[in-house]
Amino acid sequence: MVRDGIITDMFHRSLRNKKFILVVRYLAGYLLVTLLKSYLCLYPIRAVLLRAAGSRVGKSSRIYDISFFNFYKEGFKNFTAGDNLFVGSETMIDLADEVIIGSNVTIAERVTILTHMNVGYGDHLLKRFYPDKYAPVKIGDSVFIGAGAIIMPGVTIGGRSVIGAMSLVVGPVESGRVVAGIPARVIDKLPERD
Repeated sequence: MVRDGIITDMFHRSLRNKKFILVVRYLAGYLLVTLLKSYLCLYPIRAVLLRAAGSRVGKSSRIYDISFFNFYKEGFKNFTAGDNLFVGSETMIDLADEVIIGSNVTIAERVTILTHMNVGYGDHLLKRFYPDKYAPVKIGDSVFIGAGAIIMPGVTIGGRSVIGAMSLVVGPVESGRVVAGIPARVIDKLPERD
């Protein structure tokens, strides 16, 4: 027979357990991500849900059905975006480290933004050659990222830049540059502002 208070005591102990908190955070994040990917969730609601989960998302943002992963590490506070953000469908954003996006940014469909790299679990044979890497991604104001582009960990993209579709961005992009290719290279320079 269960005495009154044993269940309460077990519950309180489990709240102090970091693994329990991670499980709760993961389940809550999973439910949020599932809702964010749903076509039933309209884009204005996605920005509100992200703000409620701890993200900083500016006004007039249009966020379509996107996926976040590694949100269980720090929650959704690692995602910051300015005003007038557009994020196309099927974009994937890694929240293992910070993703900081400026204002007036367009991220087309199926873009992947990565903030970490690891080859597997702790005992993986390749760990000694390729240790885990975590680094934030920073995207300046008035940037366009074409469909299918991949942004690697630690990349900074300067303002007024264009990233070509299907490009692999592995290093910094200076302001006012057009880059494309695998790996992405500068193919043009935008004129200075009038």
